[in-house]
Amino acid sequence: MADAAAGAFLLVLTVSAGWFYLHQPKDGQRADQSLLKSKALKEVESAEATYVQAIDKLAAEAQPLLEIPRQPLLANYHEKLIVLDSAIADLRAQAGINPSNAQLRYQLLAMYQEKQHTLEEVLEAKQ
Repeated sequence: MADAAAGAFLLVLTVSAGWFYLHQPKDGQRADQSLLKSKALKEVESAEATYVQAIDKLAAEAQPLLEIPRQPLLANYHEKLIVLDSAIADLRAQAGINPSNAQLRYQLLAMYQEKQHTLEEVLEAKQ
């Protein structure tokens, strides 16, 4: 399910980035302020919210293993997740300031994917 959400988020992100690229203001033309409230941006934000929910479910499942790690590997995963959460928070703050910045969205997606991958590794280490 998380892979499907990631795929949907990436697709919407790619389409919206292409739309923004094709609809750039021409020489001296003032940028349309309604761009920040466009339908494409709302779709990206919706896909992101769905993906975050899927990752949050993984995090809830892995939380008992990370609270009191019994293996050094799990302690390392716990520290990595703290760093990833910090990076995600910073990128989300920047995206809040400039929501139509596709580069920020790509970086945020990469952080979400890394967090998902790390949580999956934590759950695999349990077995």
